[in-house]
Amino acid sequence: MVHGSFTSGEDAWIQQRELADSYRLLIVDRCGHGQSADTGRFGFEEQADDIAVLLGKSAHLVGSSYGAVLALIVAQREPRRIQSLTVIEPLAWSVARGHPAVEEQITGFYLTPVEAAKLGPDVAFSRFLEGIGAESLGSALTEVDRRNTAASFQEPPLLEAPVSIAGLSATHLPLLVVSGGSDGATPRFRNRRLAFQQVCMRLATIPGAEWAQFPNAGHNPHLEDPAFNPRLRAFLARHQGRSTDGASV
Repeated sequence: MVHGSFTSGEDAWIQQRELADSYRLLIVDRCGHGQSADTGRFGFEEQADDIAVLLGKSAHLVGSSYGAVLALIVAQREPRRIQSLTVIEPLAWSVARGHPAVEEQITGFYLTPVEAAKLGPDVAFSRFLEGIGAESLGSALTEVDRRNTAASFQEPPLLEAPVSIAGLSATHLPLLVVSGGSDGATPRFRNRRLAFQQVCMRLATIPGAEWAQFPNAGHNPHLEDPAFNPRLRAFLARHQGRSTDGASV
């Protein structure tokens, strides 16, 4: 299970711990996040390599946000080792180019790693929230938050992610695409929500894909909607490999 930006595996998947009654959960702390050291392996290919090592012979792969983009990359590279793929609101802007809301995300707010380091994690994260039209955090970042945030700002631009509809279609993997609703407090944030909808809509065109929509949730349906876990369980059960006991997620 691969977390997104500004967080860690423990926090990102806390609501999915109950799945351990049926699966062996492998919860990743990506480079520089959570308990993982900052080894400088922030590139898409490097992180995909690190995640692929954990797949073993066969596993279900689940990713959220930036982590969902990495999961898509791993799936394109290692489809034979993946039983199913679940992606929650991936920031895979490249698959939905041309839509105004998506183009706004691409040309809008971005801090280079050098700029973010100069600002520091607190100011950089505040600028990020302002840039996407989200509400301010309302409280200071903890030391753990600051470390996670600093690591996230070292990652490459999302448009550089090597993800394509054609590449994903060629894997023939069972795919569950998950999205939240489209509400937003500001016009800019509503456009961001619309951009996620467009990405998920495009991914859902892949043959055999399923699209699970949680309209009352935001960017993290797995944390916000209690209906997520039953939906994920049903999907995993349908695409379980030969052995159920000890299966990994």
